Amino acid sequence: MKHTPGPWEVIGALSVQSKAGFQIARTTLAYQEHEETAEANTLLIAAAPDLLEACEGMNKRIVMALNAARRTCNPQIVNFMREWFGDTAWMDRAIDKARREGRERE
Repeated sequence: MKHTPGPWEVIGALSVQSKAGFQIARTTLAYQEHEETAEANTLLIAAAPDLLEACEGMNKRIVMALNAARRTCNPQIVNFMREWFGDTAWMDRAIDKARREGRERE
């Protein structure tokens, strides 16, 4: 599955469209939701392609850095890298969720 290419932009206050002008999403005011919340949701949706690209790029760089540290065979560097970057499973889960990997189609 592939999403509509970015960039996406906010049109008005509650609509998101692609660069080509196709509507991606339209947020609405849910029960007891403030207009500011709906606008924030719209901005987050519009940022999705950029956020996914940043996540994938950073994940790749972290893996490369950890692999390079392991190749040095210097345990201090490896431990520092692990401590600095931590577990990247959270990033993998976010990318998988965006790509719908590891999930059956509903």
